[in-house]
Amino acid sequence: AQERETRTQPNGAACDSGHHVANRTTFEDSEATRPFPSYPRVCCVLDSVDAPASRRFHGASSRGERPARDLRPSRKERRLPCTLARRVVLDDRYVNSIRKLNWLAIHAYGSQRIRNRYVGSFLGEFWMVITTVLFIGAVALVWSQLWGTPIDTYFAYFAGGYVIYQFIAGTLSTSPSIIASDARIYKNARVSPMFSVVAHLYTNAMTFAHNLVILVLVGLFVTPFTPGSLLLAFTGLLVSILAIIPVTYLFSMLSVRYRDLIHLIQIIFQVLFLITPVMWQVDRMPPDLQALVYLNPLAAMLNVTRDALLGIPVHGTAYASIGATIAVSWTLYAMSHRRLEKDFAVWL
Repeated sequence: AQERETRTQPNGAACDSGHHVANRTTFEDSEATRPFPSYPRVCCVLDSVDAPASRRFHGASSRGERPARDLRPSRKERRLPCTLARRVVLDDRYVNSIRKLNWLAIHAYGSQRIRNRYVGSFLGEFWMVITTVLFIGAVALVWSQLWGTPIDTYFAYFAGGYVIYQFIAGTLSTSPSIIASDARIYKNARVSPMFSVVAHLYTNAMTFAHNLVILVLVGLFVTPFTPGSLLLAFTGLLVSILAIIPVTYLFSMLSVRYRDLIHLIQIIFQVLFLITPVMWQVDRMPPDLQALVYLNPLAAMLNVTRDALLGIPVHGTAYASIGATIAVSWTLYAMSHRRLEKDFAVWL
């Protein structure tokens, strides 16, 4: 009876788990803040830093009530991102799931980034598909006339190249800022930076999954895909992802220490878009220079994915270029990740 009376006090709020919380912000009974089904239905509590310390204890007030346990959040709970706090319970399970790269936390954090871009929109994430289709259609209409190529052939070539290039190059070019943007997590918990890397890759993979609708339409109405070409392109995509994971990690960690790299990498990828065969075809170049194109790792990744999907022969130099990229990047990761993770919290 005393507990029920205490829970009905006007200066407090009660969550579904039965704990009394005073002077804190609660998020519950909302579609956007509802926890995952695998967790019990509890409310997520964030600390109110403006409240006096004496009022952060249940019953520790001037009314003479019996003080209960300390309800202040621990260091692990303070100043965590609200978008993730509303999706994952703020307790030790949250920090452990990040430390072990649990897919529940990665999905919650990665998908929330996409939702925040299109909050309040009727079509939501499908605006990405509409924007990409309009851009591809406009470029294909003009450049097919410049190259003297049938528009359906050039549309399939450019659509496959642009969608895959946008996934690979977009993941790398935006990676330098991901650790700095998640600084609140790393300042308050001992978490591996690989969490932000995997969440960033997961976010771009979800965007790529939306744009796959364009490739499905190309396969149905423009250029039919064979099972062999689908398998070869899928294998090339997996190899490309294996190559960009350590590069994304190195870009993000080095940019924490050297902030000028953020702008330098963006300039580099603007130039790479022009020298990568996204809008132009390799067979337009002299035969003795075609092999040099695949020394560019992005061009090699397009060759083993887009070209394999469309039935264009895959060049042997492309596999050698991707293999060298994987070997060098993972070697640099193995040699430097301990040193970088030791000091990156100070750089933040």
